[in-house]
Amino acid sequence: MLRDTLVLAGIVLVVALTFSAAAVLGSKLTGADRSALPALLAHSLVPIAVGYIGAHYLTLLLESGQRYLVYLSDPLVTGRHDYLGTIDWETHFFLSVRPGLLAGLKVALVIAGHVLAVVAVHDRALRVLPSRAAVTGQLVMLVVMLGYTVGGLLLLFSV
Repeated sequence: MLRDTLVLAGIVLVVALTFSAAAVLGSKLTGADRSALPALLAHSLVPIAVGYIGAHYLTLLLESGQRYLVYLSDPLVTGRHDYLGTIDWETHFFLSVRPGLLAGLKVALVIAGHVLAVVAVHDRALRVLPSRAAVTGQLVMLVVMLGYTVGGLLLLFSV
C-alpha cells in the first residue's frame, strides 16, 4: 500500500514537472514570462483528469450504481423496508459482459479528455503568448500532451 502511494505520488510529480517544463520551455521560445505560464495553463489538465476518472469509474457508476439504489430502499438491509420502491430491482451488467464496448468507451473517454486538454491549452496559449510566436510556443506542450495520451492509453491497455 505504501509502495502504491509512492508510485502515485511519483506519477503526479512527473506530470507536474513535465507540464511545468513544457510551459517554461515553450515560453522560452517566445520570450514570454516563464514563471507565470504553468499556472496560466494548468486548467488544461482538468479534462485529462475527468477523462481518466470517467474511464476508471464507468462500470462502478453504471453497474454498481444500480445496486446502490436497491440499498437506499433498505439502508439497514433488514428486508422490511422499501422506501424508494427499488428493493426488487436487479443489477444489469450491460458493460461487464461486453468487454469490447467497455474498452471502446474507456478509450473514447481518455482520448476525449486529452483532445479537450489540447484545445484548452491552445486557446489559453493564443491569449497569453505573443502573437508572433503563438504556434512555436505550443510545440513543446503538444509533445508533452501527446506523451500523456500515449502513456494513458498504455496504462489503460495494460490493466
